[in-house]
Amino acid sequence: RNLLTRYTVTQLLLTTPNTDPTPLQAAYYSVQMLRTGFDLLSGYSWGKRFGTLDEKMWLPRIIYLETVAGVPGMIGAMVRHLKSLRCMTRDHGWIHTLLEEAENERMHLLTALELRRPGPLFKIAVIGTQGVFVSMFWIAYFLSPRFCHKFVGYLEEEAVKTYTHCIEVHTPFYMTLDC
Repeated sequence: RNLLTRYTVTQLLLTTPNTDPTPLQAAYYSVQMLRTGFDLLSGYSWGKRFGTLDEKMWLPRIIYLETVAGVPGMIGAMVRHLKSLRCMTRDHGWIHTLLEEAENERMHLLTALELRRPGPLFKIAVIGTQGVFVSMFWIAYFLSPRFCHKFVGYLEEEAVKTYTHCIEVHTPFYMTLDC
């Protein structure tokens, strides 16, 4: 039985406070800019356009994305932890939730690494990317946690699009692997 009627949903939408959209737009366009750049550098844009994406192109992309995906949860937890210590107040569970998210992303990485092991150049690229991303996300989280949480939300939406495309295109290959 549906507990929400059309009227209830309309009322919920109408009573949502009108907030400043600037951090939301900045987060959205930041993710789109990073996605476009990464798609070009990784060959995803061309592979998608010409239908040449295969598992050899997908796995490095997935591994690379997962090495970065664990950063926001860790940075968010660290900043909130330090603030809680500095202000001598409770955090009400946010630190633990953000650490769980970082751990979840690390588990995704470990799962992908079962399918392929990257070489030394790949690892150097990951170290460089993490160094830049950690620094930038740390500063951004201090300036606007709201921006960062929206950024991660939009980033997760892009991950869903990427993984959905991967599954649609390569289901036969992945179906042959043992669980």
